[in-house]
Amino acid sequence: MLTAFMVVNTMAQTWNCGYPNAADVKATLSGGTLTISGKGAMIDYSSYRVPPWKDVTKAVIEDGVTTIGEWTFSNCPVLTSATIGNSVMSIGKGAFYDCNGLTAIDVVAGNASFSSQDGVLFNKGKTTLILYPIGKPGSSYTVPNSVTSIGESAFFFSRLTSVTIPNGTIGNGAFQACDCLTSVTIGNGVTSIGNMAFVKCWKLTSVTIGSGVTSIGSMAFDACESLTSITCLKPNPATITMGNQVFGDDMYSYSMNKNNCLLKVPAGAVSLYKKAPQWKSFQKIMDGGANLKSLTVNAGTLNPAFNSSIFMYRDTVPQNVGNIVLKTTPTTGATVSGDGQKTLNFGENTFEIKVTTAQGTSVYTVIVIRTVDTYLLTDLTVSAGALSPEFKPDTFVYKAIVPVSVENVVLKATPITGATVSGDGKKALKMGENTFEIKVVSPTLGSFVYTVTITRAESDILFQLINIDETTSGNTTTTYSGWKFTLIDGYKLNYQLTTGNVSGDFPLHFDVRDGLITHDTIINVKAYSVYNITLNLTGITYSQSSDLWFTKTYYNGVLVNIIMIYTRHAGNVIASNDRDTLSTTEINFVGSGIKNVSVSDLTFVKGYGNPTSVKEVSAAPAVAVFPNPATEFITIQGAAGSLITVSDLSGRTVYKQAMTGESETIAVSSWANGVYLVAVQTGNNKTVSKIVKK
Repeated sequence: MLTAFMVVNTMAQTWNCGYPNAADVKATLSGGTLTISGKGAMIDYSSYRVPPWKDVTKAVIEDGVTTIGEWTFSNCPVLTSATIGNSVMSIGKGAFYDCNGLTAIDVVAGNASFSSQDGVLFNKGKTTLILYPIGKPGSSYTVPNSVTSIGESAFFFSRLTSVTIPNGTIGNGAFQACDCLTSVTIGNGVTSIGNMAFVKCWKLTSVTIGSGVTSIGSMAFDACESLTSITCLKPNPATITMGNQVFGDDMYSYSMNKNNCLLKVPAGAVSLYKKAPQWKSFQKIMDGGANLKSLTVNAGTLNPAFNSSIFMYRDTVPQNVGNIVLKTTPTTGATVSGDGQKTLNFGENTFEIKVTTAQGTSVYTVIVIRTVDTYLLTDLTVSAGALSPEFKPDTFVYKAIVPVSVENVVLKATPITGATVSGDGKKALKMGENTFEIKVVSPTLGSFVYTVTITRAESDILFQLINIDETTSGNTTTTYSGWKFTLIDGYKLNYQLTTGNVSGDFPLHFDVRDGLITHDTIINVKAYSVYNITLNLTGITYSQSSDLWFTKTYYNGVLVNIIMIYTRHAGNVIASNDRDTLSTTEINFVGSGIKNVSVSDLTFVKGYGNPTSVKEVSAAPAVAVFPNPATEFITIQGAAGSLITVSDLSGRTVYKQAMTGESETIAVSSWANGVYLVAVQTGNNKTVSKIVKK
């Protein structure tokens, strides 16, 4: 068992890592930053000589160091950035392998061998793309026109969804295991595709292979089980040198289904492909005459530029563009559907344009992203229950639960200046779910729709999620009893139970991932009381193993043990080592007379170890603060003796006093207009409410 008592380790660690003289180059780890300094080359690491440093978040290779050794940072899953000095002339194999958190590699301008652009590593002349960081933000990427070769494993494990490659050669395994990749466009300037270049791109659905390709390596598209469309622009497939099992072995279920995958080829080339080795195994080979001559948009710019043989495009428009016109010109004899004027929602809008001839149908996809710079609501409140999640201007869907005694609620929406609101106000509630739409309209910024679903429970028992707090973010290295620990992330999920006319023993059940982890406890409750239930989740790694997640177990605030284990992938997302599909944690609390509540808050996959959970239960009297908004006074109802503290958003205390009875009235007319936080402390329990002074 592990305990939670930890002491922060502030001492720097230093290792000799030069070659051939180890003392020529040193690595110093301090506060998460690994600095490599000295003169000369670094030693190469391997599975037999593992790099000694861990918990590295930033790497700096200073001037004077000439090489970065093989597998140098392969043991650094939380590394986010690396800076390469001007003396580095070579980078060893696998130096940044499996650095899942790496977002950028920056090369100083004076380096004669390497360069960087937007965090991507190139050779000096930007003719070779060496490494695209695994954790680099963004869903699409177009390889610069200057690039004539993409290095081996350059995009390994990247999280891109679409990529366009205009020129050059694609190295062996360049896009291996890019399990988010859905669309690949290989331009007419590309001449060769390496062995296993796109192997295990499980989600890849469409590929365009340009007319300039002369060779495709063995197993280049093996294990691309989702492929449904391949467009090859080569007029004669016999001019392409094919490796072994380019499209996978039909014996295995994870290979593409050649019975369903559509192969589109140039006009008049169908018969040639039906005779060509490997190509002829596709059961659906279609003449590619069903194409467009032109495709334009009246707002923004298509990316990439239109080409009749490219079937996937993206466009970005500002917030005030609510409609877009997709204008097309088809080839002779073809008909088009899906073009014309389109209404845009905020975020991604996907449109399919179908071009049909007697030979078949081609589909062009245009994804238009309507950006949001200004949201139209500043506040949204409900008069009973609590919105889940807490209101944020960029969150559009909310839920709340109210007891059976609540027959009406008031939804109050506060818009920005110049915007109008409809759909708020007083609402009658039927039993079960009640869904309301609040529309906010601005003449210059467009419109938003906020949806609130209020469930009127079948009894006065009420259980609901109030909020989620991230209590720890990032990495803090600590030690205990000679072991090194890293506190990764912590979450506190705050629930509230209103008992109504129920009293006595009340069972609670904690369930993670369909029963893999469960925990049951019983609390004793009083009728017509409010209980706060806090669930704590904390991530910890330790240096003697791979990254593991544990939850700390509490009951009534007392630490019990640390048992539940998950494997950490990156950020707030957790995955197993074999990168299985992610699933969502479901947290269910079930009790007699209470409606089941299922909340999807954190992302986990696979539970290991013994069942456990974290429980901290405390009783607290109900607290009410009204009116809200207030102009002259506010009234606070709670327990006598409770401490009231009112502060503004800067943290300045404007009122502090203990309640003399169960109700306290405070004059607020002299307070400045704005938002205030009202905290009511009763023993160890604290309730915070937000009010608006007008």
